Amino acid sequence: MTTLIQTINNTREKIIVEHYNSSVEQLRDLIEKNPFQTSFTICSGCLSLEMTNEISRRFLKNGLKSVVQQGGVMKSGYSILLHVPLESAISDE
Repeated sequence: MTTLIQTINNTREKIIVEHYNSSVEQLRDLIEKNPFQTSFTICSGCLSLEMTNEISRRFLKNGLKSVVQQGGVMKSGYSILLHVPLESAISDE
């Protein structure tokens, strides 16, 4: 039997994953447009400071340098500055 706390935490995780996936999709779109660029500002999914911090933490966990910044689509919002290094095989060509 699922407890109320488990249900709430499952709901939270589902929402966080949706916002993280939205950020990943925005990153993919930006990389497709600028394949040699290494710094990207992501706004998608960054609805609050808490959500932005969690998305940033997940990017860090996946090996990307990630910094939360104030400002985004709206000046009062948040965004994430990501550094995505080029693989040496790509940068040496």
